[in-house]
Amino acid sequence: MKGRFYFAYKTLNHIILFTLMVFSLSLMFLTFKQEVAVAQDDPESFTWWIVSLQEQNKLEEALVATDEFIHRYNMRWAYSWGYNMKGAIFSQMGEYTKAIYAYQESLRYDDGANEFIMLMNIGDLQHDLGDYTDAISYYEEAIHRLDRNDPRRLWLKMLIEWSGFYLSKGDTVTLKQVYEETNPKLHKIERRLNPFNKGLAYLQASTIAFQLGRFYEAIQLTKTFVNIKNTDSAKLGLAIDLLYLKEEVEANEVFRRIDFRNVSKGSLALWHWLKGDEIQARRNLERYFAEEYSSDVARENAKRIIRKDEILPHDMWKEARKQNWFRELVYPNNTIDYPSENYEKRFEKETQEGIETSTNKNQEKILKDSPTTVFATKYSNVFHKPDCSKMDASEGLIKFDSPQQASEAGYLPCNYCRP
Repeated sequence: MKGRFYFAYKTLNHIILFTLMVFSLSLMFLTFKQEVAVAQDDPESFTWWIVSLQEQNKLEEALVATDEFIHRYNMRWAYSWGYNMKGAIFSQMGEYTKAIYAYQESLRYDDGANEFIMLMNIGDLQHDLGDYTDAISYYEEAIHRLDRNDPRRLWLKMLIEWSGFYLSKGDTVTLKQVYEETNPKLHKIERRLNPFNKGLAYLQASTIAFQLGRFYEAIQLTKTFVNIKNTDSAKLGLAIDLLYLKEEVEANEVFRRIDFRNVSKGSLALWHWLKGDEIQARRNLERYFAEEYSSDVARENAKRIIRKDEILPHDMWKEARKQNWFRELVYPNNTIDYPSENYEKRFEKETQEGIETSTNKNQEKILKDSPTTVFATKYSNVFHKPDCSKMDASEGLIKFDSPQQASEAGYLPCNYCRP
């Protein structure tokens, strides 16, 4: 009898516990829905919700939410902010043609207050595409939109010299000068940035300091960025920097506080590579290209960004570039197994030979076309005159009958040849 009573009592406790758990989960779900609804009723909260989705790498959700934002408020400021946000999301997805169109639309609706931000964003996009000359042109144009005493001009100067660093293939002289000029004034720059751009000046300064070998300064700047943003992506960036510098205990401590659902598989791949786990590095890099980019062009752009970083004085993928699996993933046309000690020189030589051969063949064809004909390369969003020296014909050419046709397709005119 006593045993039956105990069994019934225990069963009743389980039922009550289960009921409480269901009630708690339902309450949490309803609270979350209410918070989202409240966020969507308030424009400022709505924008922060969209930004949080982007920072968690939930890009498709962020796009849907941005479209809803534009549709709901249906005013010039909403169109300007919304299209600028779509440009940032498309850039993150590697969909650069869509990103350029979105930024152009944002500029069209802007009242002039944030024009320099849009120009800077297009500059960032051109930098990612490897069009460093055009990137610098947009950054310089953004500077002209600011008052002479505006400290944000220094932020743009850092971006100009960062693109110039890639354009010069690793010259750090002017990079060092602008860093030393800007670093003491970062707090002034940050005070003038809008809430969505807070922390980015610290991040850029940290990136430059790291490549200049000023590791202690770089880590302190990155920690400041993490404190401002407090996102999992920012924390993973700090953990990777610490791991590269052999500060493994602190790196592991930061890494344990990260929700891996909110970070890019590309960054996770780099973390595992630096940890010495080649299997996880390869698996995450494969997933990065397969899952985070929706088209072949977007995937190629992502690979291009990893390839171009081989000029960095502190290239974290340096040893991986000698591995067959890495070259097959990132350098699809250059998978020959070179001896380690000769890899860098031979790769540079063969790549240059291939470019020269392809360029000569393509230039012969170009010169036969109509004077109004313009060309864009396969993986760039800039169109050029047929004889423009900034056009890399080795990347495959897209022909347009006129500059207007290229613009309508979402391409931007080259700031060098001005077609």
